Amino acid sequence: MQTSYVYVGKVIQKLEHMELTKMEQDEGGERLWLTPQEALKRMKENYENLLASEYTSLYSTKIVAKRDIKILEKYLKNPLE
Repeated sequence: MQTSYVYVGKVIQKLEHMELTKMEQDEGGERLWLTPQEALKRMKENYENLLASEYTSLYSTKIVAKRDIKILEKYLKNPLE
């Protein structure tokens, strides 16, 4: 079982420099500043295009992505819970 912690915050300053891990860089990770609604839209649009990598299987990647989508949907329905 995996326990995930989710935090909600407010951006007060946009950082121009952000370190990505080697894995994040290898997998094409990038920093984006999105509203929760735009993030959810992009996550759903890209779900079917997910790929396995040298670090993780497609199965594992899709489970994590689906979990993150559900977390964001729950937050958008009940932002104060």
